[in-house]
Amino acid sequence: MSIFNIPNLITLGRVFLIPIIIYYSVFMEGRPEYVVIGLFGLFLLSDLLDGIVARRLGQVTEFGKAFDTIADKMLYYPLIVFLVVFRDLPAWFVIALIVKECFSIYIAIRYIRAMGKVQSAMLYGKVYINLTSLSVLAFIINIRVIFYPLAILALIFGYYSLTVYYRAMMKDFREGAL
Repeated sequence: MSIFNIPNLITLGRVFLIPIIIYYSVFMEGRPEYVVIGLFGLFLLSDLLDGIVARRLGQVTEFGKAFDTIADKMLYYPLIVFLVVFRDLPAWFVIALIVKECFSIYIAIRYIRAMGKVQSAMLYGKVYINLTSLSVLAFIINIRVIFYPLAILALIFGYYSLTVYYRAMMKDFREGAL
């Protein structure tokens, strides 16, 4: 199956949004907040849409699963670094996200090496990335009263999803699949 399919093109469109989102999120002083909200909404909608289209058209590929995850990380990690530097995003949040991602990458690499494929996204991981998105958006548009609870909830789901992925990998190890 070709990597040039509709779901992957939707994901590619999401990648092209990244520099625009980062620019408006970090340097939006004096700009209407609805621009950032709209861009984030478009990013999240396309994230949802690519998966739905892939399943409906039977175009789920290992490349697509990996590309989708990488596209998310291509937005969030540069964005949070810029937000720490230019907008005072709390460092504890960024450090907690980075530590979680380091462990996630380790688990993903072990899984890919052993199975030769990308581990499918699970519900807790999807909830984590969406809560992270909403918390970062709340920070950007300066709604701190929402940012802090969402950030903590995102981290709870993130670390919980990490344990779920790890347990799934270990189960495969025990069953001899890995």
